[in-house]
Amino acid sequence: MTKRVAIIGAGPAGMACARILCREPGYSVDLYDDRNSVGGLCGSFKACNQIVDYGPHLLYLRDQRATDFYYSNVKDDELIEVPRFSRIFYRNKYFLYPVRVADALRNLGFLESVRCVLSFIKGKLFPLKGDSFEDWVANSFGYRLYSIFFKVYSEKVWGVKCTELDQSFAQQRMKKLDLVETIKEALRLKNTNTVEETSITHFRYPKLGSGVVYEHLADELRDHGVNIHLNTTVTKIHTRAKKATGIDFYRQGSPELCHEDYDIVVSSAPFTEMVKSIDEVDAATRAYVNKLRYRNTVLAFVEVANDHVGPDQWLYVVSNDVQFGRMTNFGNWSTYMKLGAPTNILCLEYWMSDEDALWSLPEDEFIALVKKDVQTAQFAQAGQIKSVELKRIHRSYPVYAKGYLDNLQPVYQAMDAFSDLYFIGRNGAFKYNNQDHSIIMGLLCAEKILGRYQGSLWDINTDNTYQYVSKTK
Repeated sequence: MTKRVAIIGAGPAGMACARILCREPGYSVDLYDDRNSVGGLCGSFKACNQIVDYGPHLLYLRDQRATDFYYSNVKDDELIEVPRFSRIFYRNKYFLYPVRVADALRNLGFLESVRCVLSFIKGKLFPLKGDSFEDWVANSFGYRLYSIFFKVYSEKVWGVKCTELDQSFAQQRMKKLDLVETIKEALRLKNTNTVEETSITHFRYPKLGSGVVYEHLADELRDHGVNIHLNTTVTKIHTRAKKATGIDFYRQGSPELCHEDYDIVVSSAPFTEMVKSIDEVDAATRAYVNKLRYRNTVLAFVEVANDHVGPDQWLYVVSNDVQFGRMTNFGNWSTYMKLGAPTNILCLEYWMSDEDALWSLPEDEFIALVKKDVQTAQFAQAGQIKSVELKRIHRSYPVYAKGYLDNLQPVYQAMDAFSDLYFIGRNGAFKYNNQDHSIIMGLLCAEKILGRYQGSLWDINTDNTYQYVSKTK
């Protein structure tokens, strides 16, 4: 008997899961997404008549399965080799990212460098005793370097003070500072023929954007009988005796509530909303869910005539003078994405919560803010701004508020009591996944459904070694 599978969300996690299941006899797969294209936040689309992505989406090759999955969906002649280059923009100076402390000290000047080193030593002798993001980063880098490079940006992203963010996020995303090695590097006593990096230095990228990978995969899935329902919003997961039985959904432009019965439901839609949609979830679990929060993103795509906007693929902007926190120049990822245009598309990222005035700001007022910020940051002058387009993304980041795991773990335990129901992906499992993490979650979810994987999907992306440590010569 064929088992019907509903997968909610056509991003990396959902599509990876669909790819495995649709090749297995006895499984029929339907894929749902509320956007008009596949790929989720790793998709591509046109803005200002050029191809853009949803911000920078670099594939960290942490796992061979994710690597094989990704590159099997794109031909070699559709890829280019890109030297990674990203920096931090602070007080009109550029600092390497990931942070190279020796580079930072040289750029900050002698007096500020001395203060940073003394602050680091103080942090080692008298470390902060708390368990917040601020405590961990300040103890790792010194409070002064933390306040310069991490505090302003992190508080823009998360919308809470760094003292209210959980340290687990910092432990996972950052590498502690070795002062001895830093001093050797700063004095150029360290052998620079082999440099330890905290991230990859080159990467292969699709010429026409990240979404090409998932568009090719969508074609493959359709060839294997997968029904892909775009512009379709799933609003409810049905269960009976704590077993998944179906979903409710709306098709864009239609007021009719639709229902389909399924034997298995896999969700990569926002975790909190999907859990709350299940009638059999008890009041205690709902109370925990209500304490979990997301941040929203508005991407402002600014077409500028200035061809001298710097070599960075993306740039972290550490300044309270502007409201955006990161800028991506897609022409520096691939000139093919410019489609022959003489202009550049700068993608400015703004973050906010549902209740923030910025989220509901009218489009014309938001565009005026964007133009002002571009000029304040000196990325372009008024006459060089050709056009601006906005893309609003609801619930783009789970918030790692301090103690969030105390609320999240009971929900995970409650969901484990349901059968034939799985939660995967960044939004779907309330995890700060990168693309590779979500791919692995999708692949292993399919293996779990098939009985070939016995581990917990919740445990994926919980290690404290987040990025590669590689040797480059």
